[in-house]
Amino acid sequence: MFIQLRNETGNLRIVKIGFSWTMLFFWFFAPMLRGDWLHMILSLVLGYLTKGLSLFIYPIVYNRLYIMGLLATGWGPARAEDREMLELKGFRVKASYAYREKPQESDHSGQPGYAHRDTGEAEAAWEEDTGYETEEEWESEKNEAVDVEWKEE
Repeated sequence: MFIQLRNETGNLRIVKIGFSWTMLFFWFFAPMLRGDWLHMILSLVLGYLTKGLSLFIYPIVYNRLYIMGLLATGWGPARAEDREMLELKGFRVKASYAYREKPQESDHSGQPGYAHRDTGEAEAAWEEDTGYETEEEWESEKNEAVDVEWKEE
């Protein structure tokens, strides 16, 4: 089961929830390829101290630790489904994290944002893409849905 996490700058990471097969087969190379230096060093040290026993235990918890680290450093769910899945699996997602399901402004990644269209065209595209006439209408409905979700708990 995979989820998408996004940070404030709009970067997206697809991460797996559950057992880490890459950690089992590739040991410390899995965190190294993800840029997760803490867990790379930790897996090397634990592997040495436990004479390799941790190589069979660490894959069970690695993906959970990796996701918790991302959530702690400002990453959050990219979609409502991702938020629900994280909460279902027992992760604590900051209530202040506001995911966006609409395209971000262009960040020089080659994907056009709404800012590069003229005003009339952008408004028509916004209504067509989201079903809402204005961004304020979309924000208010999203906030109401989040408030209802938190009140139910």
